[in-house]
Amino acid sequence: MTQNLLFLHIDALNRKLEASGSSCSYPLSPAYWEEWGITTPAQFDRMLAEEFLSDIWKDENGYRPRNIQDWTDEEIKEAIDAFTKEGKME
Repeated sequence: MTQNLLFLHIDALNRKLEASGSSCSYPLSPAYWEEWGITTPAQFDRMLAEEFLSDIWKDENGYRPRNIQDWTDEEIKEAIDAFTKEGKME
């Protein structure tokens, strides 16, 4: 059941990306995501948030944040909000 929810979640995101003209898409294979320890939509979204924050942090500071996997969801959200609200991102 959880894998089906993950599949549906990723498929919906892939459809949005395709509709926006993006050539990016995420694999739909449950085995692929299991290798990464991702079996739920929440874990998938957390991975995306960590990757996004890591990239914008590096762009702004020249290095990636340390131990981001130990940050709470709220800490990640606040950091992303700080970058996007303060106009640091173009």
